[in-house]
Amino acid sequence: MHTLLDLHGNIPTFISITDGKVHDVNILDDILPEAGAFYVMDRGYVDFERL
Repeated sequence: MHTLLDLHGNIPTFISITDGKVHDVNILDDILPEAGAFYVMDRGYVDFERL
């Protein structure tokens, strides 16, 4: 499960449930970046070309 949390509330703004073969960095293609937002992810999953 890949989850995007909005810290202003207690309800996730994005949830994607996949099998264990889907790499976390692939979910970056499904998330729409928001201005002024901070995105925290594990360094092992960062793909600088996508960012």
